[in-house]
Amino acid sequence: ELIFGYTEYKKPYLLMNPYGAQFNLSHSSNMAVLGITKLYPIGIDIELIKPLEDMQLIAKEHFSKSEYNHYISLSEEDKLGAFYDIWTKKEAFVKAIGEGLSYSLNEFTVPFSNNEQPQIVKINNLKVGTTDWLIKSFNVQTDQGNYKLACAVKNRMFQVNKFTLLCY
Repeated sequence: ELIFGYTEYKKPYLLMNPYGAQFNLSHSSNMAVLGITKLYPIGIDIELIKPLEDMQLIAKEHFSKSEYNHYISLSEEDKLGAFYDIWTKKEAFVKAIGEGLSYSLNEFTVPFSNNEQPQIVKINNLKVGTTDWLIKSFNVQTDQGNYKLACAVKNRMFQVNKFTLLCY
């Protein structure tokens, strides 16, 4: 029997947890993903990639200055994928630290691609150190659409070996 507790920011956790299991869940459209680790805080986000009417305004308000400058420098063709790459990494991170969207998304910078160092690049708020975090994103193509999936784990040596998507 699992008994859940909730942090002040409503992140669920297991009350009786002798093995130190950490988890996070995300869903978008008809897809869901569950991330589980032993001992290490984890955040996960999945988003259906689709154009948004106010995407540039969202980026301006919620991306860090360097993320936004990178985003607006891209061709129109590349902006949609870049938006979701940055957004899912940011949301996975704030879910991992347990503060969700109460933590200002423009207070930290994520890498622009998986070819860069896969960690948090910069955090303006010193409560959280940058070098502890692994953050990675994946493209997921399904018959129902294309998704961006991101995972943030407080362990730089963590390996994301596999993930399972659930259709509902």
